[in-house]
Amino acid sequence: NVDAPVFHILYDFTCEWHTISKNFPKRDRYTLGERIFSELLSALGAVTKAQYTSSFKKLPHLFSASEHVNAAIVLIRITNTIGILLDKRYYAVAETLNTIGKQIGGWINDLRPPK
Repeated sequence: NVDAPVFHILYDFTCEWHTISKNFPKRDRYTLGERIFSELLSALGAVTKAQYTSSFKKLPHLFSASEHVNAAIVLIRITNTIGILLDKRYYAVAETLNTIGKQIGGWINDLRPPK
């Protein structure tokens, strides 16, 4: 179902990122901005697949979503380090991505068999 909270947060953030990256300098908009957007779209696609897959097949999609979110986190950190995304905006973005990562991680933990 499309009601997983992480889907909505990730969807909204992906749309927000599209707007944020429009304000990047031109050379960075088409490299870092687009690459981050692509990672977010891939994460969104993986979460969507997980929602519509039977329980025991969800994990690979969730691991993929987690990998894409982690890649986006690293790339966004680079934008802050090189001065494209300023601290205040960066911290808000990083907090949202950390929330998304925790929700995906929680979903993964809920699906793992007990030890």
